[in-house]
Amino acid sequence: MSTISMPTGTTTLPRPPLARGWPILGSALALNSNMHGFLRTQYQRLGPVFRVRALKQEFVVLGGPEAAELLAANDGSLSSYELWAGFAQDFGVRRIILMLEGEEHALWRKVMRQGFSKAKGYDQVPLLANITRAAFSKYAVGERIPVLKFLRRLVADQLGMLTLGQVAGDLLDDMIRFIHTEVQVNFIRTKPRSALCEFEFLQSKERVREYASTILEARRSGKLQAGESNFADDMLAAQETYPGIFEDDEILLNILMPFLAGLDTVVNALLVMLYEIHRHPEVLQRLRGEIQTSLNQSLPTAAAFRSMNVLHAAAMESMRLHPVASLIPRVAVRDFEFHGHQILKGEGLMLALSVPLMMEQYFPNPERFDLDRFLEPRNEHKQHKGVYMPFGAGSHVCLGAGIAEVQMAVTVATLLQAGEMVLDPPNYRLKPFVEREMAPDSNFYLKKTADYGLRAGWLIRGEGDTETAEELDKAATH
Repeated sequence: MSTISMPTGTTTLPRPPLARGWPILGSALALNSNMHGFLRTQYQRLGPVFRVRALKQEFVVLGGPEAAELLAANDGSLSSYELWAGFAQDFGVRRIILMLEGEEHALWRKVMRQGFSKAKGYDQVPLLANITRAAFSKYAVGERIPVLKFLRRLVADQLGMLTLGQVAGDLLDDMIRFIHTEVQVNFIRTKPRSALCEFEFLQSKERVREYASTILEARRSGKLQAGESNFADDMLAAQETYPGIFEDDEILLNILMPFLAGLDTVVNALLVMLYEIHRHPEVLQRLRGEIQTSLNQSLPTAAAFRSMNVLHAAAMESMRLHPVASLIPRVAVRDFEFHGHQILKGEGLMLALSVPLMMEQYFPNPERFDLDRFLEPRNEHKQHKGVYMPFGAGSHVCLGAGIAEVQMAVTVATLLQAGEMVLDPPNYRLKPFVEREMAPDSNFYLKKTADYGLRAGWLIRGEGDTETAEELDKAATH
């Protein structure tokens, strides 16, 4: 039977089977302790569609390649409008790209994609490398690096410079609080709406709005040089090309989109990659060899990074073992059939695209970190359609997926060229990612054991990164 949804009309179909659970608690304990394992077990036992109860909530899970096909088909059965409408309303706007569908969504995505493209990232490889080296140089040999905190600052600086021509600076904590609270209240719904009235959140929201307003006003008044705020330029140019596409307040929210779409995604993916490669010395050695061969003390270029297949495979394998976009919420727009079961209009859905990632039939020895599964001749992720979708599927695939791949490659390669780190403690094991916490394990540390300074030949001065280069100059003299 096709996985594509079909309107049910008057056909009577069975409801999706209910996953086993405890009285009152339902499956809450299983979801909190091992969500991926629980959903995978239910998928194998009940099939690609089933219901889950957790305390007073019930939702339908659509899982596996079947769910990926449905999401990619974009046949009008699924919507994210209701999930993001509250976020838009809280900011005082009618629309946000994440709630749109059809032609309107495609047009917004066309405009915003310019600032998130993989080509945009490759054009700025030296900038990304310099920002990474500057961040690494702030830690002394022997010092412990709190990886989550380190990556949040690093990735925020990269995104800010790439898309807006400036870093978030002291606003980073406010940005994280604003984004996380809105997502937890309106999207994954793990916090009550009262969280939006808390003083700290309201302060952060106001500061973030003022940050976007300052960028927009500087752009309009001609106070910024060309290239200092490319993402804002894209929004303003679109207003002229497509009259009525954005209201002014919508531009403000769109200016923040690089952080909303990319910050957590890139941070989480980088964190699990650094964890896995430092757990496996043989992988670390392979990566260092490839990086040395590809770059060979030369300037880091787009061509060099495109040639690093082992680096790319290591990123893919890390995200297979630790999926960063494991559940995609949607709402059923209409009654429809999915694999012989009836989905009801208005029903809350969770698309579990990560289900196949630890299944033997798709990825043999799934518990093992094995980057060769993503290289020729195996290419296990290509053998079955829809089994590996780390950034989602369909028209709503992560807007920052392309630039995220470049950020990950450049950041990891730069760190491995800049020095050496080890797990601290050596036997540390990363705690499972919990969706409601919006971040991986904050207790993950790497200890810096060597700093190669400028011997790696990666200090590059480029347009827009003067301050970063100066920081590097100072660090290099110590």
